[in-house]
Amino acid sequence: MEIDAFFAQYPLFTTEELDRFLAIKRTENAAPERLAQARKALLSYHKKAGHVLLVRRGLYATVPAHRTPAQQPVDSFLIASRLTPDAVIAYHGALALHGLAHSLREEIVVLSDQSFVNPLRFRGTLYRAVPPPRELPVSDALTLGIETWDRQGLSVRVTDLERTLVDCLDRPMLSGGWEEVWHSLEGLDAYLNLELLLEYTLKLRTATTAAKVGYFLSQHQERLRVPEGTLERLRVHRPKRAHYVLRDRIVGQVPGRAKFIPEWNLMVPTLLGEEAYEEILV
Repeated sequence: MEIDAFFAQYPLFTTEELDRFLAIKRTENAAPERLAQARKALLSYHKKAGHVLLVRRGLYATVPAHRTPAQQPVDSFLIASRLTPDAVIAYHGALALHGLAHSLREEIVVLSDQSFVNPLRFRGTLYRAVPPPRELPVSDALTLGIETWDRQGLSVRVTDLERTLVDCLDRPMLSGGWEEVWHSLEGLDAYLNLELLLEYTLKLRTATTAAKVGYFLSQHQERLRVPEGTLERLRVHRPKRAHYVLRDRIVGQVPGRAKFIPEWNLMVPTLLGEEAYEEILV
């Protein structure tokens, strides 16, 4: 049956994707109202039969014949990639996809230009959309540093290694906190395109972020093969006075909680494991 071919191709699908499939297969009845009726009837039947599982309104997972809907695992990254039509998996979710996440989190954040998207909680995981950094030019916000991956035969958009590194240092509160970000990035041993990394960092036009990126690269300069020239280009954009990696200034007032890094004009926590740190972006 035609719909079986669709289910085989789409382990997770939106109603828009099903509509496009029906429009191709039923050209003689391509009027939008007829397609909507056909789609509603199909979904109603297959949902009752246990062939599809409702994830949220307009988003369904297919269920193989040998499983029940309750038994069917649903890929969390596929769900995140379909949260909005323009979704890009970013921050801690991107760390996880790149195999860098230090710990598991029950939240995946995507970038989206959609003005308002209701968060989704499905089987214990929270999915939510945030806008791209406002400093980025609109033309770059959802295109610069974005890769398209194949996952179970479907396209998933994710920030590349360079953008993921910068984004996580820029907005650690979306990435599991400073400690999680630092430990995750310490596992990075892949080749980095430093020109792309610099380009993206400087487009954010945020001195503190430039300093954070420079500080991280300087701490791993030999292992990541970072030339001194790259660090110097970042130093030019560091803050003119001391900025805190964390917003909580109290950290810097307690001996042993933070140290000043003159090279980057940064106040950096010395005890990453301290729960007292408010892991929020400067």
